[in-house]
Amino acid sequence: GDFISLNVHGDLTDIVVSKNGLCIFTSSLTYGINTLLRKVQSTLKNTSATSDSLISLLYGGKLEESEEKRVRKFIDPIVNGWVSEFMKVISSLAKLDSRLQIPRIIYLSSNDHEQVFKGALTSYHDNGINFEVISYENTDMYMLALKSML
Repeated sequence: GDFISLNVHGDLTDIVVSKNGLCIFTSSLTYGINTLLRKVQSTLKNTSATSDSLISLLYGGKLEESEEKRVRKFIDPIVNGWVSEFMKVISSLAKLDSRLQIPRIIYLSSNDHEQVFKGALTSYHDNGINFEVISYENTDMYMLALKSML
């Protein structure tokens, strides 16, 4: 099938694009979970552990409305930066072949804060592009999907 597989980890996001069951493109973004935590830590001037907890509280719906608005004001631009970098890579692929339709299904794997990345992709609606994001339970499923393309 046609899909994009994303594995967000450490300081990278691995991208695999599959068309008709064949891997046609691979790339990596130098933006992963640790990058997200460092950017939040730097922006909010707190510790990595506090940033980690704050992201978990925010995406777990555990913050009061006023605190959620305050935190989103800082975190949303950071997360949108990740989506922008991802879309630059995908757009460059589309420019290589104007006949290529970018797959709309994304299989997402992340060993932490998956809801952050899933939410960012799901809410992306630029240039008529809407993604269906399917989460992997763990990276074992991600590896199984990659092996199925070989």
